[in-house]
Amino acid sequence: RDSSGNITVNQSKWPGGMQAVASYIHSKGLKAGIYTDAGANGCGGANQGSYNHYNQDMLQFEKWGFDYVKVDWCGGVNLGLNPATQYAQIRDAIAKATAQTGHPMGFSICEWGVSDPWNWGPASGNSWRVSNDISFNQGRVAWSDILKNFDAGTLHPDAQSLESYNDLDMMEVGAGGISTTESQAHFSLWAIAGAPLLAGNNITNMSSTTRSILTNSEDRAVGQDALGFRAIKVSGPS
Repeated sequence: RDSSGNITVNQSKWPGGMQAVASYIHSKGLKAGIYTDAGANGCGGANQGSYNHYNQDMLQFEKWGFDYVKVDWCGGVNLGLNPATQYAQIRDAIAKATAQTGHPMGFSICEWGVSDPWNWGPASGNSWRVSNDISFNQGRVAWSDILKNFDAGTLHPDAQSLESYNDLDMMEVGAGGISTTESQAHFSLWAIAGAPLLAGNNITNMSSTTRSILTNSEDRAVGQDALGFRAIKVSGPS
């Protein structure tokens, strides 16, 4: 940050700055997302968070043209913050920024279901994580962990409504460790749960099989149901 607390951008790494990055993403027909933390630090290191800069950062993100912000919780844990309180403050900061810019920004709450976000998340974010990461090993995942997150996402169906969703974590379709059939089932499970369909793979080099799964029109129609309907788990193996 500079002396006024504004985020600075390394122009040698990001020529044109973050606005140019967002514009480039938009030119590909995609939405642009950005990451921060509710605390001062992030899950990947120091000085990655927005604590004490919520209004400033949310306004900056919208001015840059970002359409979505994921706000993590590692820094919040380190500071002993209250998630419901902090995420409500970030919600208000986004609302203020949108009133000024006219550019709405989706808000993803990511505190991993620790403090029952299905109870307070609908009043603050567009989505809230209900469990931990599917995998901490980039590009490799176990089928059992996919099922674990799916089960967590179906425990609180009443929390969901249009523009307000239980987030089961970004998908691992095409990742190592699972078969093509399991990737297909993974995408279908997220669709019937009404979860955000966030591709967790590298979209610049995905296989034709992965692309066909992620663009399956029947699955996407279920996941993007106009009424926001979602699956409710009624039983499981004994």
